[in-house]
Amino acid sequence: MSQSDWDVMHSIQNGLITVIDVKVKRNVKLFRKWWAMMRMLCDQVDDGSGGPMFRDKEHASDFILIKTRFCEMYFLPDGTGVVRPDHINWESCSPAKFERIWSAALPVFCDLLKVDEELIEKNLIFYM
Repeated sequence: MSQSDWDVMHSIQNGLITVIDVKVKRNVKLFRKWWAMMRMLCDQVDDGSGGPMFRDKEHASDFILIKTRFCEMYFLPDGTGVVRPDHINWESCSPAKFERIWSAALPVFCDLLKVDEELIEKNLIFYM
């Protein structure tokens, strides 16, 4: 469960019958790992002047998705180009796509944190 799922579950009154319809299998561990990585990036990566590079985990996620080209470009009526990151939310991201995103993002994580994959794996547990 994500934090928002947890909040929704806690908003349901005790004794209330609740039906949940699970339609597609999801990789819960990888989703948790993704958001833990976003928290790590928020804590560890600065903008060069000592301030944080990312304002929150969603900002970090958008940056990674755009950097790894999991995004789309569209144009406003005035001709201005806008880049919109793909969705990585639970409902719309298939396990296969999520695996591709993680594989593409891992080198970006290493570059931003200036460490190797092994060190990331060892420290990610502190953000889960």
